[in-house]
Amino acid sequence: MEIRLHIGAHRTGSTRVQAELARRAAHLATRGVAVVRPEDLRGEPSGLGPIQMRLPGPLRAAIAAKAYPSLVEARRAAEEQGARCLLISEENLAGSMEANLRSGRLYADIRLRLSGLRPLLGTGPVTVLMAIRSYDELFASAYAFRAVRGPRPDFSQSKPRILALSRRWPSVAKDVLRALPQAQLRVWDYDASRRSEHEMMREVIGLRDIVPVNAALPVLPAPSAKAVEVLNTMTAPEQMDLAQRRAVAERYPRPDFAAFDPWTAEERAHLRDAYAEDLAALRSPWSPRLSFAELTEPCDA
Repeated sequence: MEIRLHIGAHRTGSTRVQAELARRAAHLATRGVAVVRPEDLRGEPSGLGPIQMRLPGPLRAAIAAKAYPSLVEARRAAEEQGARCLLISEENLAGSMEANLRSGRLYADIRLRLSGLRPLLGTGPVTVLMAIRSYDELFASAYAFRAVRGPRPDFSQSKPRILALSRRWPSVAKDVLRALPQAQLRVWDYDASRRSEHEMMREVIGLRDIVPVNAALPVLPAPSAKAVEVLNTMTAPEQMDLAQRRAVAERYPRPDFAAFDPWTAEERAHLRDAYAEDLAALRSPWSPRLSFAELTEPCDA
């Protein structure tokens, strides 16, 4: 059985991809593609909260492994139904955006996490699919998005670690390939996918003849700077209700309110120059198992 594993990354349109997969799941089943989305995998919360992000890598991976039994069951069900392909979309298999924010490093334990998938993947063809995003936008968007879950430490505390760029996208790609020696890795730029969502879905699904995307399906935009400011003042226990915090974020929508942007012009240029270098490196891959998808087709193609 072919396995297609979409691992995000976080804040690169995964919610959009998963909404499209939900819309297409019944049709894809008729074409031999079984779809697995986050709601099929995510179990009960561990109850450890922020403590989980400070655990050693192996323990974090062990907690994350609660999804693996669900994946095993999904593969068994797909095989019983005669599916030729199991398509899994779950960005948390790569790691945690919370851990990225706290450390300023991208998916430091992705190799450990994905290595645990080897027995599930078997010996058939495996393609790992991953969108990447410029560091300035990625970390700002993640910080703003996480503020909906609870008040955040001041972003200035994370800045030096992020600006150090101690772990970049090519390192993540290398760890994916090390974790899964049988896999091909397909990477694309998030900005390109926003302009060519139809082409992005072709990459994810692995089929060319698919219907265009539905523009009305949900996205999860990061809250505005004003929303983040207000959310970070909501520290009382009674202000931790997720519905209440989401309502606050919706009260200050973008583009009516400016996006959260914590960078100086010099810092932004530094991060974007590094990302441009990374794109160039990934477009000239060092491994025959790595390829870069140029998403150039318009959304309505």
